[in-house]
Amino acid sequence: MTVSLPGQLAATSLGRSSAVRIVDLGLGGARVTPPGLLSAGVSVRLAVDAPDRWDPLILDARVAWIRGDEAGLAFEHSSGRTVRALVEVISQHGYD
Repeated sequence: MTVSLPGQLAATSLGRSSAVRIVDLGLGGARVTPPGLLSAGVSVRLAVDAPDRWDPLILDARVAWIRGDEAGLAFEHSSGRTVRALVEVISQHGYD
């Protein structure tokens, strides 16, 4: 679903962290801009700053692709709790 949410992308193994804009969000992944200095296959942690949540939603992911100034992330859900929280974020923004 097309969104426009602020976020923070961290690649702890590389010691990198940067602010991103989440422009597409779904249960399986997200598209963010700008991708920073990452490459495909890197494990990352995405913090989604949704206006209806007190704390950011933290999602583990892997960089699936980088094209120009965008990166595609594939989520690696570790629990049903993160999936439920992601469903809440998506539904709060009026998406099915």
